[in-house]
Amino acid sequence: ERFFKEITGVFDLRLSRDAAQNVGEQGSITIYDIAVIPSAQRRFLLEGILSESRAIESVSFFTPEGREIERMERSRPVVPEREFVDASRLEKFIKPRAGERYISPVRYTLEGSRITVASPVRNAAQDVIGVLAGDVLLKPVERSIARGVLGNAGYLLLVTDSAELITASVRDSSAHPALRDIGLVASVVAGATRTGLEDADRYTSFWGERVIGAGAHLETLPFAIVAEWPEADALELTRTLSQQALAFSLATLLGVFLLSIL
Repeated sequence: ERFFKEITGVFDLRLSRDAAQNVGEQGSITIYDIAVIPSAQRRFLLEGILSESRAIESVSFFTPEGREIERMERSRPVVPEREFVDASRLEKFIKPRAGERYISPVRYTLEGSRITVASPVRNAAQDVIGVLAGDVLLKPVERSIARGVLGNAGYLLLVTDSAELITASVRDSSAHPALRDIGLVASVVAGATRTGLEDADRYTSFWGERVIGAGAHLETLPFAIVAEWPEADALELTRTLSQQALAFSLATLLGVFLLSIL
């Protein structure tokens, strides 16, 4: 959630009157179309956005009509105009143009899982004067999930709202299977919180082993986190802890008995 909050914060762009100082001869004016801002100034803004996070791979400005007018890519800072696109019919433009933030479904590439994030660009009067969109790699999120291990064999899953597996710790997730047939996963992506304490939280996982599951949906994002702990490992740990607690209790009783004799 912190990662996505930082990323969406970077894409939340508001241009003050000072941003238009070089637009007209009269100095500071109100901007109503991002296209009137000089290209050098637009590129300066895009460079600043790329520098905010290594996860951002590319960023673009679109006019209120959906015409791409500036693009920068981390691997290729200068993108020729002939590659610019008309996004007027694409959801990544339509939603932000209407004033809403947009997060795309996950795409899987050779560089890793990625999403498109897009937000409206507003002027000082809060009018939408364009759209800022970019591709974001999910490697920081995947690394965070990879560190999640329960006991010896328990693991975490990051899934989309359509129950598609994005990444997992300990398990091979390269096939990105759909897990909607697993009742616990289906309920978690629908917004339920599962604790692992109910009988229904024990089931057979995608990998064919009996597990104890738990999970929660991220509040404002189209993702959920599910934990699965193989029963054998969880129960073995429980037995070990019980034996340790029993041994400690017996030792304590013996000590009290000896002290009482003294």
